[in-house]
Parts: sequence; C-alpha cells; structure tokens
Amino acid sequence: MSLTGAGTTWVLWLVATATFGASIVWPRSLPATRRHGAWWRRVRRAGMQLAVVTTALAAVSGTLNAQYGWYASWSDLGAALVSGDNAATGVPIVAGGTLPGATTVPIGDPSLPSDAPTTNGTAATLAGLVADPGPDGQYLTVSVPGPTSGVTGSVVLWVPRSYTQPGSAHRLYPVVEAFHGVPGGPFEYVQGINLGGMVAGLARDRRMSEAILVMPDSTPHHLDTECVNGGSAGPQMEDWLTRDVPSWVRSHLRVATDAQSWATMGLSTGGYCAAMATMLHPDTYGAAIELGGYLAPVFDAHYRPFAPGSAAWDRYDLVKRATAAPPPVQLWVETSKSDTLSYPGNARLIATATAPLRVTADVLPHAGHRMAIWVGVMPTAFTWLGSSLSGFRPTA
Repeated sequence: MSLTGAGTTWVLWLVATATFGASIVWPRSLPATRRHGAWWRRVRRAGMQLAVVTTALAAVSGTLNAQYGWYASWSDLGAALVSGDNAATGVPIVAGGTLPGATTVPIGDPSLPSDAPTTNGTAATLAGLVADPGPDGQYLTVSVPGPTSGVTGSVVLWVPRSYTQPGSAHRLYPVVEAFHGVPGGPFEYVQGINLGGMVAGLARDRRMSEAILVMPDSTPHHLDTECVNGGSAGPQMEDWLTRDVPSWVRSHLRVATDAQSWATMGLSTGGYCAAMATMLHPDTYGAAIELGGYLAPVFDAHYRPFAPGSAAWDRYDLVKRATAAPPPVQLWVETSKSDTLSYPGNARLIATATAPLRVTADVLPHAGHRMAIWVGVMPTAFTWLGSSLSGFRPTA
C-alpha cells in the first residue's frame, strides 16, 4: 500500500473513527467494579484520549502528505526517521550543450578574469544597512515599486558583511534572486534556512563568490500567482519579478549587471518561478537553481488567469520553450522519481534539452517534496553555481 495512495488515507481515517467510537462505547462495556475505581477511570480516560488524538493526527498528516508529497514512500519516511533528512547525492545527469563563450569556469582559478560589464558604477549604499553586521551579513526588508508592472511588493535583501566594509566601495557583487514556495514567503529563507549565513559560509570556503540575495514576495495578499503575468485577471507578477525588481536592485546596490552575475533559485513553486524567470529572460539571468520545481503553472482553483492550451499558457510551459527555442542559460535541478509533482516535467526537460540550454540534474533516490531535502542539496547547488557562471566564481 503506497504511503501517498488513497488506500492508506482511508485506512488512517477508518482507524481514527473507530478509535473515537471506542472511546465512547468502551467505558460502558467494562465491569462495574472497574468502572467505579477512581484511579482506573483516570488511566482509562487518559489512554483513550491519547489514542484518539494520535490516530486523528495520523489521519490528518497522512491526508496532507498525500496532497503535498512531503514523504514520497515508506522507504523515504523510514530513511528520514532513522538517519534524518540529509539528502544523499542522487544520479547526476547533464543534458544539452556547452554555452557559447566558455561560460563554465573552474572554481578558484585565478587565471580567469573576474571583471564584468556594468552600468551602475559605484551606487550608494542602501539606507538601513549597518556598517559591521557580523560575519553572516545582514537582512533588510524594502518595498519595491513597479513602474513596468504596476505592482508594489515587499522584498527581503541579504547583503554580505564585506559590502559595507572599508575597501569595498568599488566592488560589484553578483545577485541571486530567490523565490519562495507556496504557501510561504521570503521569511522561509531567513528564519527557517538562514540562506544568507549559508552563502557566507560557502564564500568563506571558496565554493562560490559572495553574492547579494534578493528574495521577493511573489504572493501579494496571499495570492498564488505562479509568478506569471495575470493579464486582466491578476497582477503582472512576471514583469515585477524580472524587470522591476532587478532594475531597482541595480539602481540601489553595487551589483554587476551582466547575465553571468545574475542567477535565480527557488523551491517547489519557487523552483518553477526560478526556471521560468531565467528561461524567459536570458538577457538578465544566466542560470537557475530549481529545487523540487515543476515546469508549467499549477494554479489554485480560485485563480486561473488563463487556461491550459492558450497562448499565455504556452508561453509559460517551459518544456515547450526548451523544445521550440532553447535559451542560452544553465539549470541545476533537484528532483526524484518519487516526487510526483516535480519529476514528470523535469524528466521531459532532461530528455529534450539541447544546446544552448544546459541542464544539470541531481535525481535523488526516493526523495519527497519537502524543505529538508532542498536545504540538504543547497550547498551542492551553490557550488555548481560558483563553477558555472563567471560572476559567481570565488575570489580572494
């Protein structure tokens, strides 16, 4: 019986219902001598209440797991319980070709140039940043207007410590635009993961360059936009995320502006957003890290700005885009055959990717669709970014 199958869910609910019924019937079926013992009544009541709560929680958890696929199989659940959620490296797959211009560079190779074309020179330090935030950098929340999209939204920034240190006034930083999952928000990268601290540690280990993190809220008023332009039915979220936010960052922070210095990342829905932004805007982004993402919009029932098969839908079907007009970008993908949300689209992408699109996939064995899996592979993904885009190559 599959962990995520309907049979398992029905069994869990039947057990929970039977336990609740037994908690009502059982006391009346006991001998009178026991029924009137005070200590026995307390033990019996506590035991039945514990059984009712435990089976109810198991039924609810099983239902949610079947819906979201956190644990994909019994072996996945057992491995997580026994050895924790540290994801093992899966089967590495590389599809597509090498990008023009030899964009792939060795980590830490000092013989390769690190300069990149820029237009913003030495932009002033953003108000609100402190001079010495400590070794793990600092977070800052800003409101970013959208002259192109008409959207004004919240963005969480992370800036490395060196940004405000003496001697860095003319240094230009690469940028990672990180998209959150649904439900969720940029806070999941701050509170649950401390993504900035992770990047700072990887930079100290010379696995990637120090980078500025840009974490926009892609769900205004808790609306799952799937990061797409909603036409007359919804916000022009793609325009805000891929045009207005990068433009604001370039004008307020000292960042490099070439595509080799800009990348995206995201998990689940955010993984789709990251792949979409990079594949549709290769002039802005050179690479995407897609963790458990999918490759076509998955709209909620109450928000469907366009229908499958429409021209708008075809624009956001990334497998079709990869087949018809593969963009000159690189993708790093985490997925698993057990992840029924992520694997089907990514398997098609891997099978159809051709140059100049390049896809590096880490296919994990029996991995589910949950945060701990994605956090476990993030250092590997960022190390790949440090070796794949010249703007993220570690520097002294």
